[in-house]
Amino acid sequence: MSASSELEKLHELHQKGILTAEEFKSAKAKLLSGNSGNAGSTGGFFAGIAAKRFVDFIIAFTVFLVVAYILFYFFVLIPAEKKAEDDYKAFQEKSEREFKEFGEKADRDMEAFRKKHGFN
Repeated sequence: MSASSELEKLHELHQKGILTAEEFKSAKAKLLSGNSGNAGSTGGFFAGIAAKRFVDFIIAFTVFLVVAYILFYFFVLIPAEKKAEDDYKAFQEKSEREFKEFGEKADRDMEAFRKKHGFN
């Protein structure tokens, strides 16, 4: 591929918005100075752009996952834990109340049995 066709390709990519102005200037400078590795090839440059964009994607995706986990933690896990604690407290209070009522009823029944059969 000739330098002029590569320059046209770079210009086309810049016009389409695939390359930023900075990326276009850098690639153009490398192409015109002949420091692109292989004479007449911009493959390394484009691989660098792809790698940078991939790293940017990975960073953005990681940030998204962290934010999603934080939201999940505060809006799902904490309320669920609070509800479980409240349910456990309510169960514990109900069990204690029923146990106390059962003991009181047993005491009343025992007292009625003693009176009925003459035990004091």
